[in-house]
Amino acid sequence: MAVSELIRRRMPRWSALAWIIIVCAAVFVTVRIAAATGPSSTAHGSMAQTLVDRLALPADAATLLHRPWTPLTYMFTHYEVMHLIFNMLWLYWFGTILLTVFPGRRLLAVYLTGGLAGAATYLLCGLSSSLPAAHSMIGASAAVLAVVAATAVTLPRLRIGLMLIGPVEIRWIALAIVVLDVAAIGGNTLGAHIAHLAGAAAGAAFMIAARRMKPRRRAPLSHNGISDQQQLDRLLDKIRISGYASLTAEERRTLFEISRK
Repeated sequence: MAVSELIRRRMPRWSALAWIIIVCAAVFVTVRIAAATGPSSTAHGSMAQTLVDRLALPADAATLLHRPWTPLTYMFTHYEVMHLIFNMLWLYWFGTILLTVFPGRRLLAVYLTGGLAGAATYLLCGLSSSLPAAHSMIGASAAVLAVVAATAVTLPRLRIGLMLIGPVEIRWIALAIVVLDVAAIGGNTLGAHIAHLAGAAAGAAFMIAARRMKPRRRAPLSHNGISDQQQLDRLLDKIRISGYASLTAEERRTLFEISRK
């Protein structure tokens, strides 16, 4: 047996959502351990600061040329604990909902698309003298907002029970999250918040484009002669009109089984 196959079989069968959260948490713990145990200062600053600088997305293209991995690593890097907690909570809540409809690879694709769109936008802000930006950016906010927007586009009328408010359609919750992000714009955070909005736009666009794509081969038929895609479209239409709670137990099982394929 090949080593890669052996590793694959022994690795826990966690979802893409779980792996994203685990990687973000692992990077956070590594950075904080470096801050707690490393030397307080070196030739280039503290050990933690040096590590964050190597993972953060720089605002200028010249630095990016020396750190080409940062458009990917920045979206898994946090230094402040509340920054990590809020991002992971939003990711978990909306990602869990998205996984009831689509497989983990699509959630991962949305996450990476939003993060990369945010990175490109942040670099454009860094090139513009009229859009102030900090010297670098870290955090999963752009990628998380992509998942939030993608979920809202997929299941806009799904109702979520909120404490002290009651059932609210998920599209309004997503809109409120985006509005809160816009309201936080100010000073040298302008570039970062524009990047967050770009991530949300990319997530919505990704899901709209994915829904319009036609399958290249004929979808397999289920036992009753209806393809999985037809069943999925019917269930999604019902959820959009009447909410997830309107599904019967059998329909929920069907939705879960299709999403796992």
